[in-house]
Amino acid sequence: MAFGAQTSFENKGRGPIGRGTHAVPPAQRALSPAAIARLQDAVSKHQAGDLDGAAELYQAVLKERPNQPDALHLFGVIHHQRGDSQAGVRLIRKALKFDPGNVKALINLGAALTAVGSYDEAAQALEQAASKLPDSAEAHGNLAAVRENQGRSKEAAEHYRTAAERNPANVKYFKRWAEMAFAAEDWTGAVAAFGRYLAMVPQDSAARNDMGLAQQRADRSDEAIATLQQSLSELPDNAMVHANLANALAQSGHLATAERHFRRSAELAPDDWKMQVNLANFLWETARIEEANALAETIIAGRPDDAILIEKIATRMTSVRHYARAEELLLGALKGNPDVAALHNALGNVHALRFEYGTAVAHYTKATELDPNHLLAHLNLCMTLLKMHRFDEAAIRTYGLRMQPDYGKHESATLSRIIQILKIVADFDGIESLGDYWTPLERAALEHQTPALLTMMALAEDDGQVERMVRSVRRIGADLEAKVAWKADAAPHVTKPHDRIRIGLVSADFRNHSAARCILPLLQNYDRNRFDIRCYSVVSTTQDKIQQQIMALADGFIEIDAMDDPTASDRIRSDEMDVLFDLSGWTAHSRLPLFAYKPAPYQISWLGWPFTAGLASIGHFLVDRFNLPARDGLLVEKPLVVDGAWVCFEGSTQVPIGESPFKRNGHITFGTLNNTYKISPKQVALWARIMAAVPGSRFLLARAEARSLMFCRNLMVEFAKYGIGEDRLELIGQNPGVTHFEFYNHFDISLDTYPVVGGVTTMDSLLMGVPVVAMYGAAFHQRVGHSILNHCGLGEFSVPTPEAFVETACRLAADTDRLAEMRAELRAQVLASPLFDGPGFAKHFGAAMMRLVGAPN
Repeated sequence: MAFGAQTSFENKGRGPIGRGTHAVPPAQRALSPAAIARLQDAVSKHQAGDLDGAAELYQAVLKERPNQPDALHLFGVIHHQRGDSQAGVRLIRKALKFDPGNVKALINLGAALTAVGSYDEAAQALEQAASKLPDSAEAHGNLAAVRENQGRSKEAAEHYRTAAERNPANVKYFKRWAEMAFAAEDWTGAVAAFGRYLAMVPQDSAARNDMGLAQQRADRSDEAIATLQQSLSELPDNAMVHANLANALAQSGHLATAERHFRRSAELAPDDWKMQVNLANFLWETARIEEANALAETIIAGRPDDAILIEKIATRMTSVRHYARAEELLLGALKGNPDVAALHNALGNVHALRFEYGTAVAHYTKATELDPNHLLAHLNLCMTLLKMHRFDEAAIRTYGLRMQPDYGKHESATLSRIIQILKIVADFDGIESLGDYWTPLERAALEHQTPALLTMMALAEDDGQVERMVRSVRRIGADLEAKVAWKADAAPHVTKPHDRIRIGLVSADFRNHSAARCILPLLQNYDRNRFDIRCYSVVSTTQDKIQQQIMALADGFIEIDAMDDPTASDRIRSDEMDVLFDLSGWTAHSRLPLFAYKPAPYQISWLGWPFTAGLASIGHFLVDRFNLPARDGLLVEKPLVVDGAWVCFEGSTQVPIGESPFKRNGHITFGTLNNTYKISPKQVALWARIMAAVPGSRFLLARAEARSLMFCRNLMVEFAKYGIGEDRLELIGQNPGVTHFEFYNHFDISLDTYPVVGGVTTMDSLLMGVPVVAMYGAAFHQRVGHSILNHCGLGEFSVPTPEAFVETACRLAADTDRLAEMRAELRAQVLASPLFDGPGFAKHFGAAMMRLVGAPN
């Protein structure tokens, strides 16, 4: 909610606690009695702080015995204490040659190496010391300081924790443990460490503020509020504490109280732009867009040359779709600050959201050149390359993301994109190496969770994981609605009598897109005496042939791409829609947030998203009897069951159906055109079992992703695990402009994916005379193909288990007469099904609306 974590400490690259100096009793190594006395006297002077006197005596000992290890070691320590740590390193190293087991010398060597910036060598020395003397608090404390200087906060925290346990009287260890755990975003560890520290130093109000912030990040909001309220009682005029308390309150849904603290924070620190931006962010997130924009302009007017401030505000304006102003601000800032990476990254975001991918890539690339450690710029570059079908470039860059210094701080945001890219190129081992990716993704902000939902759907392979996804999406929806509920002028929709039921469709696909094939039959056939249907387009008009057709058929066509969610909601509300359909879900151009404003009394999910939207404000989910979820709890929405099919397709391909491939080739060819994110190791294993049972069979995959060498290699390796060689695989890189229908003429049987099944590809396969073998499960996204096959009279090919999937595919492959028959007859059979009965679909759709809304006046 706020601009960022406001903490009372900083990592300033501090050295070890103390200087790591240890005057140790000298070893008695055949020294003369006089030399022993001098060495003992030197140690006493050293311990008393008389460095000059000690140095003179150490030199006297070394004059008699140049390799005496104790004198070398402690004379080296004096050099380090005087600031000549290089000389100290040389002397202590020389001492260790003659006494390699001297743990104190190792600790002091580590301190001297730290002082000269040789952190790797320092860590090596201190690790040796800690292994030889595991109970040494100082060894762990100094090693922690080295890891801190290296930016390895997690390891630093662990060693400070160990040091604190070894020496519980040293309060500094507890504080540094807490600070490093916080820096490593180990919120649970930070809370524990701050708790131990504050028990020893209860008067440290700043540390209490940091503990409250850690509690908030650990999703312990009630504790955070209590802690921060105590901190505020001690620091009533501290703007930072007010901001952190406001954050915790907002997270818990106490928005009115949160706003008071955000405003108080801004009043207390009028010259601190971060406090002002915190308030603006809160206003943006609670839908006071105009007030937020006005405050942002005021902040900018006071700091017109602050590039970082402008980047933050422009990024926020981009998030509320004010692209033109964001671009204007960023271009202005770049004139005076052409080498600020963050500005280029933010401008790249604006262009990417406008589909100007080439320009976006140029800015992201520039950002990474200016700042090679700018993780988010690297991440955005990877995702944009993916959208441009530059798959290998995206994947290669992705492998470096986890090595970025800031990966830990942005793990949730980064992880979702990494998984998306690795899934596209079929790097299953790479995904497996990520470990538990579910938990960090569930902690991610909405803008980082939602882009990965489709991919996570494909990874949810059992009922427990599907239910976990439902809970996660439900939380996303609830959080979104809690923010929107705070909009002061969000009046309830008032239904007025209309002569026709007014239906709005919100979609990004009123254009040359596969979803438009399912929108056109409704627009071509609905009863205009009973219904008024309007299209709200969430992308800029393309004026392609399909869009022109849609615009001519609908009662209204309104572009809402440039409108923020409150404005778009108000526009729809002013049109007095009775029913509003979301046709995009959480896909790339989602406008689900506007549904949280409830611009229509009846809101329904349909068509473009195969999962619950998670919003209580969307009351229904359109289904038919075949794809109705098999058990309760898999949708937040209430299923609205339409008679007949839940969808209808427009027209048919004119691509001629060729001869059955098995007749030309002498073998059966299986295949798929499904999106590659739907492919999993379990799915490949099933396909391979089928191929192993059908001698000489081949597998054909035609996708744009097959232009990726990495995808092809990974898929071949996966098939090879089950004895299927690359000579039996045909991976065809589909090129733009080439009709995908033609590829169906090159295989005999389509094998579906699971758990995310095919939809349009299943339909297209059947239209080309190619039967589809599919599995179905309990959830809607596992039953789309089940619905299509059953409506086409092919329910025998939709099966509930992997065993039945394999058996059905093998049985069909053996029945070449039936394959030839279906090749000749399936298209006509499909075109005669409810899925191509436009008038029938429109009638059933209209009847469902009448049941829901009631007859028009």
